[in-house]
Amino acid sequence: MIMLRLQGVASMPAWVLVVSGVALLVPWWHFEARHRDPMVDVHLLAHPAQWSIQVTALLVGMSLLGAQVPLTTYFRSDPEVNGFGFGISAAEGSLRLAVYVACLALGALTLPLTSRLLGSRGAMAAGCVVYACGYAGWLPLHDSEGKPGC
Repeated sequence: MIMLRLQGVASMPAWVLVVSGVALLVPWWHFEARHRDPMVDVHLLAHPAQWSIQVTALLVGMSLLGAQVPLTTYFRSDPEVNGFGFGISAAEGSLRLAVYVACLALGALTLPLTSRLLGSRGAMAAGCVVYACGYAGWLPLHDSEGKPGC
């Protein structure tokens, strides 16, 4: 994926790596499925009741692991030079990321209560909606630093 980002979507070596990575999932899946005590229970992953949980985990993982670098880049970019960003210091950007992570932790800590009120699927859906609303807030507020907060 890094090669695709750096070399562009027209890069054949980048696509060869992506396709190779996906193709390696097939023998791994077969190995795990045949193993008596697998590290990853692929039979459980294949069960339809798990799909919503796995998709939610994928989306949360993408957000947790994938959002911090672009957010930091946006916070630190000078709008006069790049045409976007806030141009804030590293300390201010770190503070905003700390609040972001604290809000994620707060959401995780309130999951048991939310699950009791809405059910597990309802809680996951509500969390995704809240998260989407947070990112949708960037559309009208993309040029406003605002104050750190949830």
